[in-house]
Amino acid sequence: DAVALAREADHSEVARTLRARFPHPYTVDHARAWIELRAPESPPTALAIVRREDARLLGGVGVDRLADVARLTGEIGYWLGPEHWGRGYAREATAAFVAYLFEAFDFERLEAWVFAPNLASRRLLEACGFRLEGIARRSVVTGILRLRSTFTERTFLLLVSNSSHAPRFGMSLP
Repeated sequence: DAVALAREADHSEVARTLRARFPHPYTVDHARAWIELRAPESPPTALAIVRREDARLLGGVGVDRLADVARLTGEIGYWLGPEHWGRGYAREATAAFVAYLFEAFDFERLEAWVFAPNLASRRLLEACGFRLEGIARRSVVTGILRLRSTFTERTFLLLVSNSSHAPRFGMSLP
């Protein structure tokens, strides 16, 4: 539901770890637009992360298929409301989502970019079988004006479909 999505997404701590296309502040209108954009997809490429006990929305996980010669590659991303960080929800959801992507789609490779300061996200991806492929130095810029911008690096992690590192958690997704 759009209200729950906006409640969890509207935190500067969340926006700071994601690409600029993830708006902040995150409003109910943003949430409605996102749901309308992704709802018709079959099979879905974006899913809500919900708590098993009470179905409370905690965050989201999704994949974007790359284009042209990289069309068998998907770039995954995920986020949780800050109240839910450090409890294993993102790892469990990401591991299940990775297994789902390799079963439901023809991906040969999954990638994830992590802003270098976000070590928790890198550890999460490594726990899900991703391995460091590279570091893109000065590839992330924040701010609008170059004089006021901050540059940092991002870490590039990858998982390939025949990877023996991919965990299987026995979860099922649609």
